[in-house]
Amino acid sequence: MTLLWYQLTAWLIILHAVRLIICINNNSLIASSHGWLNQLRKVTQVGLDGVRRIDWHDYEAIRRDAARMGNGEQGKPFPLTENDRVDQAYRENGFNIYVSDRISLNRSLPDIRHENCRQKLYAEKLPNTSIIIPFHNEGWSSLLRTVHSVLNRSPSRLITEVILVDDFSDKGTHLKVALEEYMKRMPKVRILRTKKREGLIRTRLLGAAAAKGEVITFLDSHCEANVNWLPPLLGEKHAYTHPSSNH
Repeated sequence: MTLLWYQLTAWLIILHAVRLIICINNNSLIASSHGWLNQLRKVTQVGLDGVRRIDWHDYEAIRRDAARMGNGEQGKPFPLTENDRVDQAYRENGFNIYVSDRISLNRSLPDIRHENCRQKLYAEKLPNTSIIIPFHNEGWSSLLRTVHSVLNRSPSRLITEVILVDDFSDKGTHLKVALEEYMKRMPKVRILRTKKREGLIRTRLLGAAAAKGEVITFLDSHCEANVNWLPPLLGEKHAYTHPSSNH
């Protein structure tokens, strides 16, 4: 009876260990209860040039996005009735802010890349970047969705900061105190403001002058970053297609 108890205990310990950690020697992959899917799918390659390249995809985030449902999820159109149409909002922002306000700030997007792009590996050591986003009288939801998509779909260690540069917005109060309060929850985001209307180029230059990252990346204030968008921009010179990749 005692021997049986010890054997049972040993098997339970082994099963628990297998559940917590899977070690694959060749690729030194460790998968734990947190982020196991990412580790399991990682591919590493050292090229003839000696550059170590990795798969930068966040497969856990991709899996979560694929399961999302709701207004505008997966980039699907938002149906409007005649009563829903707000022409003034469209004229002011260049897009329908009424619809934008009814779509999640963290919405999912379809991966529209060519299949070969999904198999690209990029240098393991990439420079970090400052993301500069100039805006003027931007819609609340569209601006926040831009920031959320950048932070959600970028490797954290590649983002030094996100700099929002307000080019003297003068409509509404949402881009003043409300924006400052909202961004307190995002420590990598800071806000700069011009003292008068400067225009797009000078506003970008203001952000560039304050940037701390090794690389400066400019984005519009109403765009959405898609899957694995940043490593290709930072590591274009060190890209490599793994012949056996099958993601």
